Amino acid sequence: AGIIADADRKNVVAKENQLIYVTISVVDGNNNFCPLDANQINFRIEGPGIIKAVGNGDATSMESFSGTKMKAFYGKCLAIIETNGTAGTIKLIAESDGLSTAEVKIEVK
Repeated sequence: AGIIADADRKNVVAKENQLIYVTISVVDGNNNFCPLDANQINFRIEGPGIIKAVGNGDATSMESFSGTKMKAFYGKCLAIIETNGTAGTIKLIAESDGLSTAEVKIEVK
């Protein structure tokens, strides 16, 4: 029914090349993890950062790590955000057809 996004850090120093790892989990209507899900997750970013890479842990996947979308593998995938050295708020939006959208905010100070 939805997506949960969990960043390894919510605050980072405003300097270039800081990496934030955001784990994406697909959940059902009761927020229970769905370990067999393989939905494609689309990522968008707002604020002073870029999506540096995406991944899902599937060694057989031919999807690009440098894109803005990734299929969940056993219900999970990852987005890596890189800061550009500017202070502000980075917002990562994770979306998939048929699932509620997830957002995570990171303060860059």
